[in-house]
Amino acid sequence: MDWATIQTALTAWMTASTGLPVIWDLQAAAYNNKPVAEMRIFASQGVGTDELRRTYDGTAPAGSELQYTVSGHRIFTVGCKVRSRNNQPGYAAPVYLERARTSLTKPSVIALFQNAEMAIIGAEAVQDLSGWFQDRQESFASMDVIMSTVVNDTDLNEVGTYINTVEISSNVVDVSGVSISNTLQLVNEEIP
Repeated sequence: MDWATIQTALTAWMTASTGLPVIWDLQAAAYNNKPVAEMRIFASQGVGTDELRRTYDGTAPAGSELQYTVSGHRIFTVGCKVRSRNNQPGYAAPVYLERARTSLTKPSVIALFQNAEMAIIGAEAVQDLSGWFQDRQESFASMDVIMSTVVNDTDLNEVGTYINTVEISSNVVDVSGVSISNTLQLVNEEIP
Protein backbone atom coordinates (compact mmCIF):
# COMPACT_ATOMS: atom_id res chain seq x y z
CA MET A 1 0.00 0.00 0.00
CA ASP A 2 1.31 3.39 -1.00
CA TRP A 3 -0.78 6.39 0.07
CA ALA A 4 0.68 8.60 -2.67
CA THR A 5 -0.36 6.07 -5.34
CA ILE A 6 -3.82 5.76 -3.79
CA GLN A 7 -4.25 9.54 -3.73
CA THR A 8 -3.13 9.81 -7.37
CA ALA A 9 -5.64 7.12 -8.45
CA LEU A 10 -8.48 8.80 -6.53
CA THR A 11 -7.64 12.17 -8.09
CA ALA A 12 -7.59 10.62 -11.57
CA TRP A 13 -10.99 8.98 -10.93
CA MET A 14 -12.65 12.18 -9.69
CA THR A 15 -11.19 14.32 -12.47
CA ALA A 16 -12.10 11.83 -15.22
CA SER A 17 -15.65 11.27 -13.96
CA THR A 18 -16.56 14.89 -13.19
CA GLY A 19 -14.14 17.01 -15.22
CA LEU A 20 -13.43 19.05 -12.08
CA PRO A 21 -10.12 20.06 -10.52
CA VAL A 22 -9.43 18.33 -7.19
CA ILE A 23 -8.29 19.93 -3.93
CA TRP A 24 -7.00 17.47 -1.31
CA ASP A 25 -7.58 17.39 2.43
CA LEU A 26 -8.28 21.02 3.25
CA GLN A 27 -5.43 22.07 0.98
CA ALA A 28 -5.05 25.84 0.78
CA ALA A 29 -6.46 27.04 -2.53
CA ALA A 30 -8.15 30.19 -3.75
CA TYR A 31 -11.90 29.82 -4.21
CA ASN A 32 -13.12 30.41 -7.73
CA ASN A 33 -16.55 30.55 -9.30
CA LYS A 34 -15.96 27.32 -11.18
CA PRO A 35 -17.03 24.04 -9.59
CA VAL A 36 -14.32 22.30 -7.58
CA ALA A 37 -14.05 18.83 -6.01
CA GLU A 38 -12.62 18.39 -2.52
CA MET A 39 -11.39 15.01 -1.31
CA ARG A 40 -10.12 13.68 1.99
CA ILE A 41 -8.94 10.25 3.12
CA PHE A 42 -10.14 9.50 6.61
CA ALA A 43 -8.13 7.31 8.98
CA SER A 44 -7.89 3.69 7.97
CA GLN A 45 -9.22 0.88 10.11
CA GLY A 46 -7.61 -2.52 10.41
CA VAL A 47 -9.67 -5.62 9.69
CA GLY A 48 -8.72 -8.71 11.62
CA THR A 49 -5.26 -9.28 13.02
CA ASP A 50 -2.13 -8.19 11.19
CA GLU A 51 0.39 -10.87 10.29
CA LEU A 52 4.07 -10.50 11.09
CA ARG A 53 6.26 -12.16 8.48
CA ARG A 54 9.93 -12.88 8.92
CA THR A 55 12.15 -13.45 5.90
CA TYR A 56 15.75 -14.60 5.89
CA ASP A 57 18.30 -13.48 3.32
CA GLY A 58 21.63 -15.27 3.76
CA THR A 59 23.29 -12.97 1.22
CA ALA A 60 22.49 -9.81 3.20
CA PRO A 61 25.22 -8.08 5.21
CA ALA A 62 25.82 -9.37 8.72
CA GLY A 63 23.19 -8.07 11.08
CA SER A 64 20.60 -7.59 8.33
CA GLU A 65 19.75 -11.18 7.46
CA LEU A 66 16.22 -11.07 8.88
CA GLN A 67 13.54 -8.60 7.79
CA TYR A 68 10.12 -8.19 9.36
CA THR A 69 7.02 -7.28 7.35
CA VAL A 70 3.58 -6.48 8.75
CA SER A 71 0.70 -7.43 6.45
CA GLY A 72 -2.96 -6.71 7.03
CA HIS A 73 -6.22 -5.50 5.53
CA ARG A 74 -7.27 -1.85 5.84
CA ILE A 75 -10.61 -0.20 5.18
CA PHE A 76 -10.67 3.54 4.67
CA THR A 77 -13.23 6.17 3.78
CA VAL A 78 -12.79 8.80 1.10
CA GLY A 79 -14.84 11.93 1.69
CA CYS A 80 -15.85 13.60 -1.58
CA LYS A 81 -17.39 17.08 -1.82
CA VAL A 82 -18.27 19.35 -4.72
CA ARG A 83 -18.95 23.07 -4.53
CA SER A 84 -20.53 24.97 -7.38
CA ARG A 85 -22.26 28.32 -7.81
CA ASN A 86 -24.04 27.13 -10.92
CA ASN A 87 -27.43 25.62 -10.14
CA GLN A 88 -28.46 25.05 -13.74
CA PRO A 89 -29.45 21.49 -14.61
CA GLY A 90 -26.32 19.39 -15.14
CA TYR A 91 -23.99 21.81 -13.34
CA ALA A 92 -25.13 21.57 -9.74
CA ALA A 93 -22.86 19.87 -7.21
CA PRO A 94 -25.06 16.77 -6.66
CA VAL A 95 -24.98 16.06 -10.40
CA TYR A 96 -21.17 16.05 -10.48
CA LEU A 97 -20.96 13.69 -7.51
CA GLU A 98 -23.62 11.39 -8.93
CA ARG A 99 -21.48 11.08 -12.08
CA ALA A 100 -18.52 10.11 -9.90
CA ARG A 101 -20.61 7.62 -7.89
CA THR A 102 -22.06 5.86 -10.94
CA SER A 103 -18.62 5.70 -12.60
CA LEU A 104 -17.43 3.38 -9.81
CA THR A 105 -18.94 0.43 -11.68
CA LYS A 106 -17.06 1.13 -14.93
CA PRO A 107 -14.36 -1.44 -15.80
CA SER A 108 -11.84 1.36 -16.43
CA VAL A 109 -12.36 2.77 -12.91
CA ILE A 110 -12.17 -0.68 -11.31
CA ALA A 111 -8.90 -1.31 -13.22
CA LEU A 112 -7.54 2.09 -12.13
CA PHE A 113 -8.13 1.20 -8.49
CA GLN A 114 -6.80 -2.34 -8.91
CA ASN A 115 -3.55 -0.92 -10.31
CA ALA A 116 -3.29 1.17 -7.11
CA GLU A 117 -3.91 -2.03 -5.08
CA MET A 118 -7.27 -1.01 -3.65
CA ALA A 119 -10.85 -2.11 -4.08
CA ILE A 120 -14.24 -0.43 -3.86
CA ILE A 121 -16.46 -1.65 -1.05
CA GLY A 122 -19.30 0.79 -1.61
CA ALA A 123 -20.42 4.38 -1.97
CA GLU A 124 -22.95 6.23 0.15
CA ALA A 125 -25.77 8.18 -1.46
CA VAL A 126 -24.99 11.73 -2.58
CA GLN A 127 -26.18 14.28 -0.02
CA ASP A 128 -27.35 17.69 -1.29
CA LEU A 129 -26.20 20.25 1.29
CA SER A 130 -26.76 23.44 -0.70
CA GLY A 131 -27.11 26.74 1.12
CA TRP A 132 -26.61 30.47 0.95
CA PHE A 133 -23.13 31.96 0.57
CA GLN A 134 -22.52 35.71 0.06
CA ASP A 135 -26.17 36.41 -0.86
CA ARG A 136 -26.20 33.64 -3.43
CA GLN A 137 -27.35 30.04 -3.40
CA GLU A 138 -24.29 27.81 -3.47
CA SER A 139 -24.62 24.23 -4.64
CA PHE A 140 -22.81 21.86 -2.30
CA ALA A 141 -22.91 18.05 -2.18
CA SER A 142 -21.07 15.32 -0.31
CA MET A 143 -20.64 11.55 -0.42
CA ASP A 144 -18.37 8.95 1.14
CA VAL A 145 -16.71 6.07 -0.70
CA ILE A 146 -15.54 3.08 1.35
CA MET A 147 -12.46 1.31 0.01
CA SER A 148 -10.06 -1.42 1.06
CA THR A 149 -6.40 -2.14 0.57
CA VAL A 150 -3.66 -4.38 1.97
CA VAL A 151 -0.72 -2.97 3.88
CA ASN A 152 2.68 -4.63 3.52
CA ASP A 153 5.04 -2.58 5.61
CA THR A 154 8.69 -3.61 5.86
CA ASP A 155 10.72 -1.62 8.31
CA LEU A 156 14.25 -1.53 6.99
CA ASN A 157 15.47 -0.02 10.24
CA GLU A 158 14.20 -2.97 12.27
CA VAL A 159 16.20 -5.88 10.98
CA GLY A 160 16.93 -8.99 12.94
CA THR A 161 19.85 -11.33 13.12
CA TYR A 162 20.37 -14.95 13.96
CA ILE A 163 22.96 -16.60 16.14
CA ASN A 164 25.80 -17.90 13.99
CA THR A 165 28.09 -19.25 16.69
CA VAL A 166 27.77 -19.73 20.42
CA GLU A 167 30.94 -20.29 22.34
CA ILE A 168 30.77 -21.14 26.00
CA SER A 169 33.92 -20.79 28.01
CA SER A 170 34.73 -20.69 31.66
CA ASN A 171 37.54 -20.17 34.04
CA VAL A 172 36.56 -23.01 36.31
CA VAL A 173 39.43 -24.81 37.96
CA ASP A 174 39.44 -28.00 39.92
CA VAL A 175 40.71 -28.25 43.50
CA SER A 176 44.26 -28.74 42.35
CA GLY A 177 44.14 -25.47 40.29
CA VAL A 178 43.93 -27.13 36.87
CA SER A 179 41.54 -25.36 34.44
CA ILE A 180 38.46 -27.37 33.45
CA SER A 181 37.79 -27.00 29.71
CA ASN A 182 34.36 -26.53 28.14
CA THR A 183 33.47 -28.94 25.33
CA LEU A 184 30.05 -27.52 24.30
CA GLN A 185 30.24 -25.64 20.97
CA LEU A 186 27.24 -24.68 18.81
CA VAL A 187 28.13 -23.71 15.25
CA ASN A 188 25.58 -22.42 12.65
CA GLU A 189 22.63 -23.43 14.77
CA GLU A 190 19.48 -21.34 14.50
CA ILE A 191 17.57 -21.09 17.75
CA PRO A 192 13.85 -20.38 17.15
